[in-house]
Amino acid sequence: MNNLLSVVAPLINSKTAKITLDISAASTEGELMVIVKPMTGPVSEKAPEELRTLCAALAQPIKVVGEPDAIEQALAQVVQEQAGKRSQWANRAAELDAAIAAGASKDAKKTPGKTARATETSGPIETEHSKASAESEDSESAPNFGSLV
Repeated sequence: MNNLLSVVAPLINSKTAKITLDISAASTEGELMVIVKPMTGPVSEKAPEELRTLCAALAQPIKVVGEPDAIEQALAQVVQEQAGKRSQWANRAAELDAAIAAGASKDAKKTPGKTARATETSGPIETEHSKASAESEDSESAPNFGSLV
């Protein structure tokens, strides 16, 4: 049987470099609830809608409830079902990030003075993980993973 770390490892990729696991008692005696939360990091409000949607989809948590002996198997099944799609999303998000970086680099070479001034005067743009998740819940186009209960 797989161990818990090898079960969740396929969720780690270029956009989801960190995950957290929450393990708690479920409402039914003898059962546990495991929630796997992929962390994608902040996404600029200036990022294209496609990139924001992809990051929100990648940040969707996975929830499994069951007896301790069955949790790893159930979690492995859900991760296996989603791994291919999540990998495609991460690859597309990485392509978008690269295109944005290339465009920013090209702009910086054309007008280095303007870029430096803009960087000095603008504040940090922060988009919390929870905001990305909230946007995905409101969006009909965001994938719905559901939970295995």
